[in-house]
Amino acid sequence: MGAITSIIIDPDYPNPNPDWQSFPPSSLTFPERSYDNITSLSVETFVDVIERIANVRAENGAEQNTLNMVDDSLLGKQISLEAAHGRIMNADMAIESTRFARENVLVQSSAAMVAQANQLTSISLTLLG
Repeated sequence: MGAITSIIIDPDYPNPNPDWQSFPPSSLTFPERSYDNITSLSVETFVDVIERIANVRAENGAEQNTLNMVDDSLLGKQISLEAAHGRIMNADMAIESTRFARENVLVQSSAAMVAQANQLTSISLTLLG
């Protein structure tokens, strides 16, 4: 691993409106000066850097938590939509099954009426003949 050769510091930290499109975030930079040797940094500078990194990690964790909650919510909504779709399809199938049964009864009763009508004519012809 290579040693840190220079650190740039942002005097406006903490930035109230961080630019999340750039990396590293401005909250991880240091005042506008460069250090050629890491041993020239004070303990307070290291503590400040560690605190800033901890803050950024906390913000990142909060964002991840929010995204996980949204993901769980969307998954629940997807399951609910799939269940609703299934119930609608079952209701449609029940309606169509009822219609089919009704039409089937009508067809069978019509066939029975025609058969009875045909029998009556054959009986009357037998009696006449």
